[in-house]
Amino acid sequence: VVLAEAGRPQEAEVLLRRGAEEAAAPGLKAQFHLHIALALRRQRKDEEALVACDEARKLDPRVPDLALHRAEALENLRRPDEALAVMNILETAQRSAREGRSLPVAPLTSS
Repeated sequence: VVLAEAGRPQEAEVLLRRGAEEAAAPGLKAQFHLHIALALRRQRKDEEALVACDEARKLDPRVPDLALHRAEALENLRRPDEALAVMNILETAQRSAREGRSLPVAPLTSS
């Protein structure tokens, strides 16, 4: 992540992919995939970033900020309707959490 923030996202991607391959715990693997998505977005590889977000979600749908990063990638791809749908899902989940209601994990896509 530090490498991506320092303008070296390709290097970050390589190291993060290695970490994802070596990680055993699904939650940790999910975090690696989220950070891979961030490194890919820094390279303007937003389609690939969406795939990494999907992989993170499969491993652990509760990964913090996953919906936000997915929505940003969709926006970069000029898919504003899908980005808005993802943000609406996130907003509903956050509102429910504040109100003490539990919702099943919602899909991060509008389909």
